[in-house]
Amino acid sequence: MVRFIPLAELKLEAAADLWNEELGSDFPMRLRLLRQCWQEDGNMLAAGSWAAIDESTNRLAGFAAAKKWMDPMEGISFPADEGWI
Repeated sequence: MVRFIPLAELKLEAAADLWNEELGSDFPMRLRLLRQCWQEDGNMLAAGSWAAIDESTNRLAGFAAAKKWMDPMEGISFPADEGWI
């Protein structure tokens, strides 16, 4: 069984550890980059960003960070109904 928590409640270290466990040999993740991509990005969509916790081990099983263009920049626009993870 898994339980879902808002991504904002997840410790960045746990996310970086899981990322590096799974993808670190090809694309290592530093805490600074994760902080920049999640906590400092004005396009982060909290309502669509979740972490999955394995209830049998209480460990992070996965996560998804959803983004939608919300950062007003002159000359840049995206369709209001599109986003990315």
